[in-house]
Amino acid sequence: MLPILFSGYSAIECATMGDIATLEGNEDYRSFIDRLTDSNVDKYIDLPMIAVMGDTSSGKSSLLSMLSAIELPSSDELTTRCPIMLKMARAQTKAARVEVIWKDKPSGKSEDEILFPAENIDASSWDDLTGVIARAQQHIVQKSGKEVARDVVSVKLESPSCENLTLIDLPGIVRATGRGESATLAEDIQSLIEDYLKNPRCVILAVHPCNVDFHNSQIMAEARRVDPETHRTIPVLTKPDLIDEGAEFAVRDLLLGLKTDDFKQGFHMVKGRGQAALNGNESIKDGLTSEESFFRTTQPWRDIDDKSLLGTKNLRVRLSSILMGLIRHSFPSIIKEMKREKMMAEEAFQVLGEVPDSGVAKRTYFNLAKNSFIKSLQPVLTGIRTNNVDWGCDENCSAQFHVTCEEFKEQLLQSGFSTMSDIRVGCDVTYIKDGCVEKGTVTFMDKERIYVSDYLSETMYQSTLKVGHVWKESGNVWKVGDSSNTLYELRPYDKALVQRDPEWILQMIKKHRTYTLPVFVNSQIFEKFVSDAIESQWKAPSLGVLEELSADISKSIEKQINSDPRLGRFPKFLKFLSRKCEDVVESATQETKKKLEDFIKAEKVPYSQDHYLFENIAKKRHQFLLERIKSTIPEEPYSIESTEVLEIIENAFEANRKKSVDEHMAEEMLHILDGYGKVAVKRFIDTVPMLCADGLIHGLDDKLNEVLSVISDTDIENILTVPKDEHVKRDNLKRKIETLEEGIRVFDELF
Repeated sequence: MLPILFSGYSAIECATMGDIATLEGNEDYRSFIDRLTDSNVDKYIDLPMIAVMGDTSSGKSSLLSMLSAIELPSSDELTTRCPIMLKMARAQTKAARVEVIWKDKPSGKSEDEILFPAENIDASSWDDLTGVIARAQQHIVQKSGKEVARDVVSVKLESPSCENLTLIDLPGIVRATGRGESATLAEDIQSLIEDYLKNPRCVILAVHPCNVDFHNSQIMAEARRVDPETHRTIPVLTKPDLIDEGAEFAVRDLLLGLKTDDFKQGFHMVKGRGQAALNGNESIKDGLTSEESFFRTTQPWRDIDDKSLLGTKNLRVRLSSILMGLIRHSFPSIIKEMKREKMMAEEAFQVLGEVPDSGVAKRTYFNLAKNSFIKSLQPVLTGIRTNNVDWGCDENCSAQFHVTCEEFKEQLLQSGFSTMSDIRVGCDVTYIKDGCVEKGTVTFMDKERIYVSDYLSETMYQSTLKVGHVWKESGNVWKVGDSSNTLYELRPYDKALVQRDPEWILQMIKKHRTYTLPVFVNSQIFEKFVSDAIESQWKAPSLGVLEELSADISKSIEKQINSDPRLGRFPKFLKFLSRKCEDVVESATQETKKKLEDFIKAEKVPYSQDHYLFENIAKKRHQFLLERIKSTIPEEPYSIESTEVLEIIENAFEANRKKSVDEHMAEEMLHILDGYGKVAVKRFIDTVPMLCADGLIHGLDDKLNEVLSVISDTDIENILTVPKDEHVKRDNLKRKIETLEEGIRVFDELF
């Protein structure tokens, strides 16, 4: 069972509370974290650790040597340029193992090329340990080609003098570079240190020499930046023997926390071996004895009551307790984070999928991707979906096509050719007034009547009236005013008594008269009008339906291509498929356009057997004459004599006989054009959408399949390649999954 953690405290604060920080019974916890670190889990999960940081001359290396009881490389040419992980454990005999843990494996090099064979050291060869660590450092620097590397020298130590503790020694902070050193050395070291500083589970052991002003310490400033509450920062003061005379008590106050409240975990002080002692080959054991004697006999340190703040041995115990508390506190979260990160990496890897490598595998992958894509187009193009296809919320091409066709229908129905006999405000008309045919212009209309203007006078009217305002003045007379303050008299006429004035047709007949006897309707004039009307009024909207459908289909196909996960992994495949689809749609569009143009060309030659046309012509031929007769008959026809009725009829026919042949032909032409326009527009409204749908919706998937089925193996080999960065991404995800799986396996093994 996992331990119950203290709540409301930081991990380091938890480490100071009772048994939670003792090693007894907790060996597996530390082993678990060490094995996660060895497996590179720390690359993906923040692991508990203690990192030792400080300037190059802060006494950091000396402190590490005293804490670990081993001599670490300290000569100028071997100054630490990569992290050293010291995994210490108390044991009856001395033993050590030095390995290299690659965090950033050098690219282009095999495992054998970068291998550093692990070296085991026993008590008999203990003095060789320092050289082995130095060789491991040099191996990393040489193989990585970097002056500063993130790769780790792992040193596992067992010794009677070791505390159960793991420490990370980081390169010392430098402010200036020397001869032969890279100009970016300081930045590279700072970047490496930043990786550890930003880990919220990393305890910062900030090393600062007593003989340097504490307020000017760079490592303290860096620690405050990432740990403003100072819950995970422990300043360690070194070199107390080098304090200027008279400044000892100020440093003592700093150690005791009397000069600053910034650091919640308090300070610690150690005295390492100075340069003279090192030159004299003073052993670490003797150095520890000398340290104890210094703090016991030297003022002001000997008078400090809390001796746990002084000395390397006390620091070992304190750090061991802190590390164990940190591990125990973080343990449940680490397990959850590993599982969550592994699941997210697996999902990301699944999206990328496997990359086919052989020719057969690529052909198989291509066919599967092609078939899946073409199948996905069916609901996009036709709107017909199966139960296992996501309906989504996007409008399909067919749905948009219906909208386009409806707009096309309205546009043609409102065209001049379709409304040849329709009466609108402003059009010229002939109307029956008091039994006689008059000409005028429609000024106003309502649901039942048409008002034709008769010029009355140029009288002024009230300026408050709006232009075009109609009002009833007296009896059945209506008036309207225009912007020039002219009044027009309006008389309402029944719609049956008003028809379009065919004067413009009359002028066309006269202008284009042939040498033949002028008593027949000139069919050439009729054909020319039909041809011109279709060309100017119906052709562009018809082709516009095709253009809109083609654009909608292209847009939908492109969207479908970009949303297909099988295709998104292969940029060349995306471009290839997009180009092929464009070619197929363009080819189908051009074929359909040719059919549309052929249909329009055929329609320019008038022909129809529609009975409506002939019935409408026959009806229109005598309709106006009939209405003229009816308009002169009193509302009570039984009150008049038959002779009067006969007179009314004879008068109407007499007026009709007075029309010229051309006038009769113009009226006839108007009736024919009106009837034919209404017949032809129905054919356009139906045929144009049918041709477009047949050419671009029906069978387009088959055309795509036909084109894509003849792709050569060479083309497939070329398009089924992924970018280099995706290979890297796949490898990184795969490595992450394997690393986290190993971490979870370690957890299952230990717990």
